[in-house]
Amino acid sequence: MKFRSSPKKVLVFILIIFFPFFGLSQVQDLAIPFQGIAKDYFGTIVNQRSIYIEIAIVTKEQPLAILYNELHKAKTDEWGLFSVQIGKGKWMGGSKSKLSFIDWSSGNHQLSFKMAIEPEAPLPTWDYTQHLIPMGSSVFGVVPYALYSFGNNNSGSFSNDQLKQKLNISDTVSMLSAYAKLSSIL
Repeated sequence: MKFRSSPKKVLVFILIIFFPFFGLSQVQDLAIPFQGIAKDYFGTIVNQRSIYIEIAIVTKEQPLAILYNELHKAKTDEWGLFSVQIGKGKWMGGSKSKLSFIDWSSGNHQLSFKMAIEPEAPLPTWDYTQHLIPMGSSVFGVVPYALYSFGNNNSGSFSNDQLKQKLNISDTVSMLSAYAKLSSIL
């Protein structure tokens, strides 16, 4: 028996094979936006230069036990501003391999930050690891704790469906109804 293929059958076959991959575009890795202004030893803004940023997440109780550590290479703009996404850098170590694996429920996490500024003139022996300067630690704000509200399922990502479940429009309407009544009185 001879197998006859039509363009329609081939298209259906291709769709069946690749259908499982269509849903992957909806899965997002977690990241925390971070911006800063790079300055040198003298307080001068470092503009249009490459910088290396090493970010570590630690707990306040055990600041030497690194939960998550990553490296970013960024370029500053004309005002020295740089932007990175914590969670999307090169993983350098720590007890957690992804940002979403951190248990944010304890609430005592800190961001430790180191930076090295690449020299303007290329030096063949220059190594950023020898020039990382500790910039201090800071307690996290609400962004990673908002990630905890998605539920720490240790999947490493969340889907749009999970987001829709958390952000229900009826919840928003009921929350804002008191303000609507107040503004109608005034």
